[in-house]
Amino acid sequence: MSIISSARLLLRPFTLVDVPKVLTMSGEEGLRRWMPDQVYRDERHAAEVVRALMGHTLSHPEPNARP
Repeated sequence: MSIISSARLLLRPFTLVDVPKVLTMSGEEGLRRWMPDQVYRDERHAAEVVRALMGHTLSHPEPNARP
């Protein structure tokens, strides 16, 4: 698991602890307006998305590979 941090930034993989925060964030006005596909119905929906993100970050893709 890779973590990148500085005095003002922390980048880490998603965990299920993030579900409530992801759900709350999806209700913010700016996100609802500009990224409507990132708005989740409820905590269960947010958990599905977080699990999918966790699955995507388990692999270590080749940075130069094209999809």
